[in-house]
Amino acid sequence: EAICIAQILPRARSLVEFCPLAREAYLAFYSGYRASSIAALIPAIEGSLTRIVPDADLAIPDRINRVTAPAIENAARLHFEHMWTPREYLTVDYLFGQDERVFFLETFRRWLQSSFFCRTGDYAGVTWLNRHLFAHAASSSWQQSANFARLVVALATLGVVESWHDRSNRVSLFFPGMNEDSTLLWQQALFQAEMQLVLKTIQEKRYHEHGRLVP
Repeated sequence: EAICIAQILPRARSLVEFCPLAREAYLAFYSGYRASSIAALIPAIEGSLTRIVPDADLAIPDRINRVTAPAIENAARLHFEHMWTPREYLTVDYLFGQDERVFFLETFRRWLQSSFFCRTGDYAGVTWLNRHLFAHAASSSWQQSANFARLVVALATLGVVESWHDRSNRVSLFFPGMNEDSTLLWQQALFQAEMQLVLKTIQEKRYHEHGRLVP
């Protein structure tokens, strides 16, 4: 998570504006404010897509396709080393099981369309990480802690998709090693968690003095 936030997000044009928010959400999450941290990052997915393809008239499904289609085509062309290739061999149907880059990009596209942005009544996932369930308060199950990690990874993945969309190669498919920036951020989160443990212990003692449990 620290590597994604400190090293990957700042390299993506569509995500750089969200870097301070992502850092704050990360530190807040390990300070005990988990639901708030998840809620802060959910809108950033749509914000990133809008920055990659800023056409205001596009519906979300069309915007997702406009973002991912050039990225997938770029990966397909690279699969055949940019040689002339019949169109039927450049399709997702043909390359989905043969090229791991096409598999990765198409899988992420399907997740965005069939899970994260699908209509509230059509959602059939198990994580409850759905933009409409969150935005319309149709369920509170999106608050499960694992969704914070999923959102951080999804944002980092959008950075990769953007890089393949515009062929900027700013964000690599290979996950980087931890540098000093992400190390310091990770250590900061550990410190926040340790301080939160002390604070929770004090709070618990005060509630117990009144014969009550901490909410």
